[in-house]
Amino acid sequence: MTRWGKYSLITAAVVLGLMLLSMLIVPRQIISRGTAWFAENTHRTLRIEKVFFNPFTLTVEIEGLRLTEQSSSLPFISVKRLMLSGSFSSLFHLAVILDRLELDEPFVNLELLGKQEFNFSDLTRLGGDMPATKPEKPGSSLHFSFNNIMLNGGKIDFTDQTSAKKSQHQIRELSLSIPFISNIPYLTDEYVNPQLRMLLNGSEIRADGQLKPFQDSLETSLSLLLDDIDLAFYAFHSPVPLPVEIKSGVLDAQIDLAYRVSSTAQSKLLLGGDLALTDVDIRELDGRELFSLPTLILDLDRVDLIQQDFNLLSLDLYEPQLYLNRDPQGRWNFERIQAQLRGEPTLVETEERQPASLPRLKIAHLQLQDGKIHYRDDFVSDAVQVSTASGAAKIPQLEVGKLNFEIADLTYPESTPSPFSFKAAIGGKEDIDISGSFAHSPLRLQAQTRIAALPLAEFNDFLPQNLNLKEGKLAAKLAITLAETPEELRGSFSGRAGISSFNLRAPLSDGELLGWENLGLEGIKGGIGPFALKVKEVALSRYLANILIDRKGKINLIGLTAAEPEPAVESEKPRATAEPEVAASETAPPPDIRIDALTLQGGTVSFTDRHLPNTFTTTMYELGGRITGMASAEEMLADVDLRGQLENHSPLSISGKLNPLSKDLFSDLTIHFEDIDLAPLTPYSGTYLGYVIDKGKLYLDLNYHIEHQQIVAQNKILIDQFTFGEPVKSAQATSLPIGLAIALLKDQNGEIHLDVPISGNLNDPSFSIAGTIFTVLKNLLVKAASSPFSLLASILGGGSEDFSQISFLPGRASLTAGDQNLLGKLAKMLSERPALKLEISAFIDPENDPEGYRQIELKRLIAAEWQRQVEPQEGQEMTPEEYLENLWQVYKQAKFPKPRNVLGMQKKLPANELEKLLLANMRVGDEELHRLAKARAAVVQEELIRQNPAIKPRMFLKNVEIATPPEKDKAAARVEFGIGAN
Repeated sequence: MTRWGKYSLITAAVVLGLMLLSMLIVPRQIISRGTAWFAENTHRTLRIEKVFFNPFTLTVEIEGLRLTEQSSSLPFISVKRLMLSGSFSSLFHLAVILDRLELDEPFVNLELLGKQEFNFSDLTRLGGDMPATKPEKPGSSLHFSFNNIMLNGGKIDFTDQTSAKKSQHQIRELSLSIPFISNIPYLTDEYVNPQLRMLLNGSEIRADGQLKPFQDSLETSLSLLLDDIDLAFYAFHSPVPLPVEIKSGVLDAQIDLAYRVSSTAQSKLLLGGDLALTDVDIRELDGRELFSLPTLILDLDRVDLIQQDFNLLSLDLYEPQLYLNRDPQGRWNFERIQAQLRGEPTLVETEERQPASLPRLKIAHLQLQDGKIHYRDDFVSDAVQVSTASGAAKIPQLEVGKLNFEIADLTYPESTPSPFSFKAAIGGKEDIDISGSFAHSPLRLQAQTRIAALPLAEFNDFLPQNLNLKEGKLAAKLAITLAETPEELRGSFSGRAGISSFNLRAPLSDGELLGWENLGLEGIKGGIGPFALKVKEVALSRYLANILIDRKGKINLIGLTAAEPEPAVESEKPRATAEPEVAASETAPPPDIRIDALTLQGGTVSFTDRHLPNTFTTTMYELGGRITGMASAEEMLADVDLRGQLENHSPLSISGKLNPLSKDLFSDLTIHFEDIDLAPLTPYSGTYLGYVIDKGKLYLDLNYHIEHQQIVAQNKILIDQFTFGEPVKSAQATSLPIGLAIALLKDQNGEIHLDVPISGNLNDPSFSIAGTIFTVLKNLLVKAASSPFSLLASILGGGSEDFSQISFLPGRASLTAGDQNLLGKLAKMLSERPALKLEISAFIDPENDPEGYRQIELKRLIAAEWQRQVEPQEGQEMTPEEYLENLWQVYKQAKFPKPRNVLGMQKKLPANELEKLLLANMRVGDEELHRLAKARAAVVQEELIRQNPAIKPRMFLKNVEIATPPEKDKAAARVEFGIGAN
């Protein structure tokens, strides 16, 4: 053997020996130095069960590796087997090349201990004091190639010790396969195809991809499979409190992710694939349902997350259910959720940023199938105090079902017309159907709306407690266009609408309150911006209204709407800023509203008053007619022609001109009502007048003219053959003389004619039409009680003369020509009021009548003596001489002591002395005064009979105290008249 051969052999033997020796030394060194380093530099313990080293294959295999937590025996990292296999080609490429890297059943326990503090943070700080290395020169980076990387049966535990729930997450069955990772130039243009599989909290995740990790332009593609991801689990362990509770939800996805980084183009993070959500149940924190979704399928075409460019092929939602509600304070459930979000402090204070560019979105097809909305309103329940027959609270609820929505080619922020369709049902089968096209910026809408027999009874819970909407169906067919302009929203609508089979009842009874067979609006045309409405015809047929006054005096129709809430008290500043808006609205032109014709047919209006001791009921039948030409324009006046029948025999007609839609109401209506039987009104007459109505009929001729808020009305009332019957005991009956008032008003034909004019300003809050009429009638009764003659004179045209009495001169019982004229008028009044009786009361004047009586009696005695002696002819008068002679004769016949001369004979005295003696000795006592009063009553009675003998049976002399003083400014010597009713 040559010397070089020997040297080679020895060298080979030495190398072989060293390699064999390394099989013993390397494992020991790895175990000893590794455990020692961790013992010296950390509070952890490293244990390695076995280490194998094969120098011939450059393979190192470690078994049973275990690294504990700090100052604990619990494992932080454990590996069942770690195998590294190097390659001799590293020498040729001057690179680190591993042919194989295998890791079996690794385990890692991760814990979040605080803000940016983990259970491995002590290891990251070990190199903190090491001197910084100089940066390598360009082109001097270390080349490497790691091939056949395999990880099998991995486990990772993560615990968030900072959360209240100590949330935990687990990865099991982690397997990772990477063919190679290299930066060696000849390999950088090759794709790496990694594969990943694991169970994340029991849900399988798979990922397959391609990447060029060390090329000038980084390219990465990843196919990610998410299977059965439990969203409720992750929500429960969320480190940030959520404003809602995710009760359940499963995420499945097949996602293709591509990431491209280049120095010559913008970075792109592209996303595509399919995503599915199933069994989603989201609730409020108190357990109330909020949203549920059996299935959502999202098909992604291309999404660039960096450039915010989203292209969706389709988004399908199947049978979603949304729960909307308001609490008793009026807050919506989503408002409560937002309030909880606002209440949470932000984790990171962000700096003010410039507004980002708007994301771009395109959805080729969006579809919602068989959705449902559940609406509950506890706020309305408290507002209207709705209650059921059992007394329990009735919470207003509404369910909108069979929601189907579809839209195509939806884009944002660009706006193009997108065709859409919307269908929904409220208690029926697809009651609402809307289809057309929609663009969002600016808003443009073209839609055809069809509502088919929408059951209005479904909204019954939202009505006040005294209403029960038993039935009603809304139907409509409308074409709608909307277009947004910089100034305002413009649009138009046209079509027809109607409500049929409407039935509104009282809640605790079957009594119908309001109803009709059909209410139709035909030929609807209108505009938005400015608002305008034209209706060709409004027709209401076979309608019914039951007006009821209950025992508490409340009218049922007043409660058709709930009480409005009290207006909020505004501060001074808002009130000041609101004034210009009010002024602007006042100057704005009124909307153009026109209704060509309003037709009423077959109406029935029933009125029942239970507030009386005896219930009153009446009904108006066949109330119908037509109003044509209604418009909001001031110059347009509608023609009114309405007719009806009270109890099927008393006709009603209303005719004239009307403009109810104008800003300034105009009305010139004539109302004619005839042949109304008054006997059924006995419940009212008995309660308020105290009498039964035996018979009587009512006729009304009314005219109401309203213009510029001024009303001028004529109310002509005719009551024919009105007769009271038996009295009725009633605490509410008036004390005024009703019978007398009727007798004063009723003429010889048994008719009562009243003319009640009314005028006033409708803007005056103190003015009321009904109140004015009531005041006039009340004043009529008061006047009948206090001044019946004055009332009678005003009715019959008697002027301002006083018919209540006839006055006499002292001692006289004769009538003047004026007295006779007055009594003639009184007799005529009595003849025209056959129901009246006249009471005659005579009185004397205690101070002046005695003297007057003496004067009249002396003249009577003198005249009687003259007539006895002379027997004068007609027209002959007594001479002064004859007066003196007759005065002397009366004096001589008088029986009272007389002055005598010295011879004892009666002394001749002057006339004035004779008169004084006669007057002084003439007796005027009670008998003479009563005779004077009786004479006065007789002369008045005789004159009235002379004027009209027919009234004699209705005149009665009253026995009174003849010295009763008169009223103020009246004569004491008088005959008074009293009026009574037969």
